[in-house]
Amino acid sequence: MKNRFGKLLRKLRIEAGRSIGEVARHLEVSTVYVSDVERGVRAPFTTERIKQAARFLGVKPGQLLVAAALQKKVFEFDISGATPAELRALSGMARGGVTDEQWEEILGILGEEGDTE
Repeated sequence: MKNRFGKLLRKLRIEAGRSIGEVARHLEVSTVYVSDVERGVRAPFTTERIKQAARFLGVKPGQLLVAAALQKKVFEFDISGATPAELRALSGMARGGVTDEQWEEILGILGEEGDTE
């Protein structure tokens, strides 16, 4: 979907009872920028801005991060504070070869729901 992130952001913003202006002020960006992202005229926010928006809207950032990754075709991850075990896990995921059952187990450990579509 071309504008998966923007549509989800708008839905969550409306459910939270927030205006575009409120979100823009919280993120320290213009209302035009937020509107453009919601309409798909601009790319999804950066990872850090997605996390800020999620906190402001009172939701977990997971589904916004997934929507942004699916739209951008890239999943951003800041590894600056990652442990060696996290880096090994990321490397393993990047190589592929994880079964659906293993993913479900990982998601269970993380406390996440399995279906992101």
